[in-house]
Amino acid sequence: MLELILENLLSAYIYLSPSWNCIFLLTKVNTSSRGCGMNMSTEEIFGNNKTEISDNIQKVENSLVGVSYQSTDEKGNIVEVLPYPVVVDKKSIVERMVEYNVPGLCIAVINNYEIEWVKSYGVKNIHTKDPITVDTIFQAASISKPLVATIALNLVEKKLLGLDEPINSKLKDWNIPDSDFTKEKEITLKHVLTHTSGINMPNRGFGREEGSKPSIIQTLKGEAPAKNEPVEVMFVPGSRHQYSNFGFIIIEKLLQDVTGKKLRDVAKEILFEPLGMDNSYFEYPSKELQTRMIYPHNQNGTVFEPHVGLSPAVFGCGGLITTSSDIAKFAVELMKTYQGISNKIVSPSMVKQMLSHNLTLDSLWNYSSTGQGLGIFLVEKEDDFFFTHRGGGEPGSSSLFMANPKSGHGVAMMANSNVGHQLFESIKFTLANKYEWPLWVE
Repeated sequence: MLELILENLLSAYIYLSPSWNCIFLLTKVNTSSRGCGMNMSTEEIFGNNKTEISDNIQKVENSLVGVSYQSTDEKGNIVEVLPYPVVVDKKSIVERMVEYNVPGLCIAVINNYEIEWVKSYGVKNIHTKDPITVDTIFQAASISKPLVATIALNLVEKKLLGLDEPINSKLKDWNIPDSDFTKEKEITLKHVLTHTSGINMPNRGFGREEGSKPSIIQTLKGEAPAKNEPVEVMFVPGSRHQYSNFGFIIIEKLLQDVTGKKLRDVAKEILFEPLGMDNSYFEYPSKELQTRMIYPHNQNGTVFEPHVGLSPAVFGCGGLITTSSDIAKFAVELMKTYQGISNKIVSPSMVKQMLSHNLTLDSLWNYSSTGQGLGIFLVEKEDDFFFTHRGGGEPGSSSLFMANPKSGHGVAMMANSNVGHQLFESIKFTLANKYEWPLWVE
């Protein structure tokens, strides 16, 4: 695996980005004692203190801490799963990529409410060895949800939707099915955004007959050519928390019914164009887009076609394809709006409502998140917090972003492996130590 990631890497050269209209230097990252050779990467540094930022990048990528949530005995056997991380040895980012079997990665770091640097590592495909650049498109998976939530909140402010009104009152040609659980309390947009609607996951995931294109309604009904169970309400809305992919497909249907437009067009109008997210799409990738995308890889390094895992017609719960830079732009906008210095997509009061604590979560079972916002998760400590969401798509993509609207720190990370979150933990704690993030320290 190591040779497949690192071989066929050229000397440093200049790369012209079509979307950022600026020049990137492709650099080499030295590995340490393992004699691994070099790994090509592209980077973009923003701000005037480029020398200092470059030094910070090198310090981060050459000293990634290891992170474990397991306690082991002297023989290496797992004794218990811990609710907190244990920071262990330090290695280079290339060594960590090899250790966790991640062929390609892109990181966008936010500091002082701005994107400070973006850097890519590794390859799109371990067989072709095409290098990942800062413009390479990844599958965002469930990071789609906070973007869909923000679009819905934009329409709430426009009085086209209501947080507390029944969703069924605005849906056309399909409704959430009635059940004993909805007799006294109907499902609202707020229920869905906080994952308290009672709507199933679905547990068996989504599938479709080969070569088919199930519609949103066929998917929601679980009818051929879709291969998934239908929407079902499992408990009284608002009574407890249960993560639901179906819920955000229903929001996609709701947005479509209210605006008369597809999600891709509404997202372009409300999010992508105002924020300059030029590499983001809620659509099945065309052949041209596929040439700009990563190839998914599973934990064994098996390569799949770029489109595998993406639905051709349903996008609300996980169909976004994008870059780390674009996700960082989205996070920065929420941070600035929270501070009252921007309002490109929603108002400061709405962002504060979005990032408010609606429900307490068990961090051990919710990837360190302690609270549920509107379409977003929260990691809280006293009066401080990060808002965050992660994504994981089979057969092989991982993504994570987090940002602190009070301190101005954040990061967006994307990888072309289904085990990328192990690497993200190492990067997160390394950045937290270097940039003195609140909540996370070494």
